[in-house]
Amino acid sequence: MSQVMSPPPVSDRVIAIDVLKGVSLLLVIVAHMAATNFVPEEKWIYYSVHTVLDLFGPSMFVFLSCLGVVFSIKKKRGGVGDKKSRNAVFQRSAIIFLIGCIPNIISNARFGLLSFWFWFILQFMALSQIVTYYALKLPKITRMIIGFLILFVITPVLFETVTSSMLAAGINYKVIQPGDLTNPSALVFWLVFYPFYLTPPLPWLAVPFIASVVGDSLVDAINQGTKEAKKHFLQEVLIYGFVFPFVGMALGSRIVNLDYGVGMIEGINTSPFFHIDGLPEFLILHTTYNVLYSMGMGMLLLALTFYLTEIRGLRGRGSTFLNFYGRFSLSLFAYHALIGLWFRDQLTFWWLVVYVLSVIAVLYYFLKMLVVRYGGSGTLEWLTAKFSRARNASKIFFETQIRSFKEGFQKISKKVKVLFKLEHPVENPVEIYMYEALAKYDHLEPPTEGAEQEDKAKTENI
Repeated sequence: MSQVMSPPPVSDRVIAIDVLKGVSLLLVIVAHMAATNFVPEEKWIYYSVHTVLDLFGPSMFVFLSCLGVVFSIKKKRGGVGDKKSRNAVFQRSAIIFLIGCIPNIISNARFGLLSFWFWFILQFMALSQIVTYYALKLPKITRMIIGFLILFVITPVLFETVTSSMLAAGINYKVIQPGDLTNPSALVFWLVFYPFYLTPPLPWLAVPFIASVVGDSLVDAINQGTKEAKKHFLQEVLIYGFVFPFVGMALGSRIVNLDYGVGMIEGINTSPFFHIDGLPEFLILHTTYNVLYSMGMGMLLLALTFYLTEIRGLRGRGSTFLNFYGRFSLSLFAYHALIGLWFRDQLTFWWLVVYVLSVIAVLYYFLKMLVVRYGGSGTLEWLTAKFSRARNASKIFFETQIRSFKEGFQKISKKVKVLFKLEHPVENPVEIYMYEALAKYDHLEPPTEGAEQEDKAKTENI
């Protein structure tokens, strides 16, 4: 029998990043379901909560995705000078971008050839991965300077220039119509700022440059592997995490009643209980101050999660669940749209809560089935690996995910089988939870030595 090389160890991934991506994705799913399914008279709840918690949703997901690209390039594939690494980044970005274009071409067909450019988070994720790759070629201080130039110079100057020209031409930049794109300023606005509430290229291109600096420090800490190195990274990210929100809040503390067509202020004021005159500028979604504030808060949450998972080593059921969501975030993002948007404008608060919890549970079980039973077939992560030219790197990356979770589920299944004397392996999440809740009793009937050796032999042959 020929010897097969084992894939890289699962520890090559940073659990803190995947856990936070899981948190972020859950909040994105909840936000999408609330925006679509809430009855109009209660939708003010969505607007109020979304304004405060958006920094933990798409904003944090973009930041973490950039960190993941840095870690993948520098930890696994040989660095930014490696041609295979570059090709893998470009190919993955192209696939993500194309996946993001599909719903746009269908729902925004009125914009003709430009319908694919109705920007939202998948397109930006694709662009940010390419930008992150090239940002890593620059010194850290240069990246920081470019990031702040994008936030405080390029974005406001370009925004003021094109919107003034559009207003002079009688074009409302908050709601662009297909005919408006014949105007050069409107076309520029469409390409870099629109829609304002869906992670447009500006000011969000600042994130890959700044995130790459944090990512470099993270890779250094993981490569050294010592507690001292990890604590040094923790101190660095905490400094950024306190400075960025403070600057964002200090400079963006002015109360404004303009949210650039996002509609949050107007939506909040449909509440029968209170009325607001405006919001602090740092809470106006996707403004310069909001991006800075959101990045900083994301860094603070990263510091907390990194401390708990990497330094304290706390990894329980919750982190496993979120880790699973984070690693297969693309698939969950796509599939939630198929089952989570059925009751448009029909659900009151408590019915929405039941619906959200049901969708999250169904998505978890469905994706676990694809991973454990079918080797990941049907997930978008499998698709990106399947069609990537960097087949070896993609195969290793994906098989690492499958092997990790499959072995984890099988291990729990065997223990449940012993504990409850079941005839078949357990794959139902409820039964898995039952085992974990009763894990302290699993010593009552341990597996025999022969069974352990047989299981070990099977695992080695995977």
